[in-house]
Amino acid sequence: MSHVLAHDQDGVRTLTLNRPEALNALTLEGTRELGEQLEAAAAAAGVRAVVLTGAGSAFSAGGDVTLLRAIPAMSDAELRTVVYGTFQRPIRAIRTTDKPVIAAVNGPAVGAGCELAVAADFRLASE
Repeated sequence: MSHVLAHDQDGVRTLTLNRPEALNALTLEGTRELGEQLEAAAAAAGVRAVVLTGAGSAFSAGGDVTLLRAIPAMSDAELRTVVYGTFQRPIRAIRTTDKPVIAAVNGPAVGAGCELAVAADFRLASE
């Protein structure tokens, strides 16, 4: 199952965080996938803008807490790789692209989910 769905229409690539059963909490795999998708959108000639949203009732509940359980067992080098190499990759992709990134915040945006929304150029929120 893909953690991020991509859909192109009229020059707009919509990226949907796709773990609604977990309020779109970000796993390592999902975060890597999101970074790759954002970088691909930035490089795609036919994409003029990117919309980032969440499936279901939440934008993103942030980092998946099961990941937090693994942190005490990680070395400092592993933790740096996870935080800077993986979790910051989507943020860097958003901040470095020339294309506008719109966060369509359709529910709670907590922790890393809030960070994604704030990194976007524009934020639209539902009630």
